[in-house]
Amino acid sequence: MSNYHNLDVPGQDTWQYIDDHFLHLCANKSVVEIGPFNGWLSERIIQHRPVNLTLIEANNNAVDSLRSQPNLKSSKILLGDMHYDLDQVGPVDMVVVLGVIYHSHAPLLLLEELVNHCNPQTILIDTPAIKLDWHEEKVNMPGMRHVVSQRKTCGIVLEIHEELLIAAMTNLGYQLHMKQFLAENLSLKSNWPIYQFEQVNG
Repeated sequence: MSNYHNLDVPGQDTWQYIDDHFLHLCANKSVVEIGPFNGWLSERIIQHRPVNLTLIEANNNAVDSLRSQPNLKSSKILLGDMHYDLDQVGPVDMVVVLGVIYHSHAPLLLLEELVNHCNPQTILIDTPAIKLDWHEEKVNMPGMRHVVSQRKTCGIVLEIHEELLIAAMTNLGYQLHMKQFLAENLSLKSNWPIYQFEQVNG
């Protein structure tokens, strides 16, 4: 079991729980992590010894930070947008999409791009929305959606709920293998589900 208790990162118990219960799936797999930001999960993925790890991140400063981390030197680190640049990644065994889909203006497009460009066997994803919802989000602000160019954006993000997520993934050829709520195990204010989808007849 890993130990986050002395690290200065937000949500330490959450990262710890994700590491202990989900990231073992990365062992001996080719993995892409979408939106790793400063690499809190990336560092843990590496500890599970994937065959290779690709990180795609739209925040330029975060990419510089990732490239400076010794534990990630063997990883492929791409400055790119999760909606438009997944063709830079190519096929992998597993995709980790944690903490980013609810910063998307087009979450269903993101799911299509993940499947069409990466064709993973396993997708690990979260979506905390309890209903289909939207709100405005200032682009390139901390904790919000980042873009890699001067691309104009609508400044709106959509949050999809579980029924829509599962329906979309089913139509893309995946079935829900496991769902766990972090709030049942941690002192979180709301239930935060993590979903493991597996490709059918992959």
